[in-house]
Amino acid sequence: MALTDKFLKTALNKQHEKRFFKSDRDSMGARISTTGTITFQLRYRWPNPTKSSGYEQVWFDLGNYPQMSLKQAREDAIKWKRLVKEGKDPRIIKKTAISDNINKVTVRYLVEQWFNTVCAVEKKNAEKLYKQPLDKYVIGQFGDLPWDDVTLQGWLKMLEQVKAKYPIRSDQLLTSIKQIGKWAIKRNLVDENPLQNIGSRDLGIVKVPRERTLSNTELHHVIRALDECRMSRKNALLVYLLLFFGCRTQELRCAERSHFDFDKMIWTVPPELNKVSRKEKQTVIQRPIIDEIKPYIDAAFNLSGSNTYMFTNENSEQMMGRTCTLPLPRHICNYSKKHLGFIIDDFTCHDLRRTARTNWSELTQPHVSEKMLGHKLGGVFETYDKHSYLAEQADAYKKWFYRLETIKVDPHKIVHIDDWRARA
Repeated sequence: MALTDKFLKTALNKQHEKRFFKSDRDSMGARISTTGTITFQLRYRWPNPTKSSGYEQVWFDLGNYPQMSLKQAREDAIKWKRLVKEGKDPRIIKKTAISDNINKVTVRYLVEQWFNTVCAVEKKNAEKLYKQPLDKYVIGQFGDLPWDDVTLQGWLKMLEQVKAKYPIRSDQLLTSIKQIGKWAIKRNLVDENPLQNIGSRDLGIVKVPRERTLSNTELHHVIRALDECRMSRKNALLVYLLLFFGCRTQELRCAERSHFDFDKMIWTVPPELNKVSRKEKQTVIQRPIIDEIKPYIDAAFNLSGSNTYMFTNENSEQMMGRTCTLPLPRHICNYSKKHLGFIIDDFTCHDLRRTARTNWSELTQPHVSEKMLGHKLGGVFETYDKHSYLAEQADAYKKWFYRLETIKVDPHKIVHIDDWRARA
């Protein structure tokens, strides 16, 4: 009589006088121990020259009930019997699979090794930007699984779940996972990189570069708003200096007194605050401080609540937080609309950097503009040209300062510095 779930449930974890075997079908049955442990087994004959019959009777364990259901045991029995007919011994296949699985590296191991040996060495803010998302989404879901056992569908399902809430983060995760796979393959740690041919578009992520620049009329109202609105003076100075220097927000937000040499009139952005520097090649960014902008810098330090930092949180000596600058453009837009009667389209602090660079194209040479931005020159320039171009930058910054002064008065009449001097 075949096995039933009712019989198995009755026999499970019950005391029995002796161990016995209950047959099912397809040479499969259940062995019940004296303590009520139930193990599904497959019975088959396998060649053995040491036996008089030339064969041995093999009892092959399929799995324990209830972890393995009766239905699953029957399906597995058919699969293993098929392999026996093909001349393959299930015992050897199972041992090989267990050995292979033990030798496989887990997702957790690869993520941690890649982070410690590559990411933490080469990338800035690696803990926050890379390790935390990897720990939360990748290790959190696949950490103890062998890397080669995670399917493409498994990776994509996880990324699509992240993308539903955080599209940018899912794209960053995709890049990190592909880099981990590539790194592991080169070291013969894994066989495949499932996401190798998957790009952002395959996840439905379309990257559209921002092209927002502010017109002269918009700049006119931005500067007026900075002068007139109730925004704190230090925040207004921050926005204006971002526009003037065309620097990254972090470079100014985290600036310290020691970074400014007022004897040589040079602002030095240290490696830890700029994007062009790498841990294996420490690079600073140097910008000139022209006489016209020095009072603005002095005012910012005078308003600071710290003896170290140029910009601090309100009523604090702590360096200004990275999110503090996010609402400032919205305050400017709201003031302009309500009090100046002019609508400024939404913009970000980084759009001021793009606006400055666009204007600089009329004031100086491209390579000088790139130095002012704090970009690498690239190509042979980067290899052979180590000149700082401080004098050329200073000349361009002076022209830019007077252009902004003119825009403040009349956005429709741009006066270059030579014309300004002629009028003076």
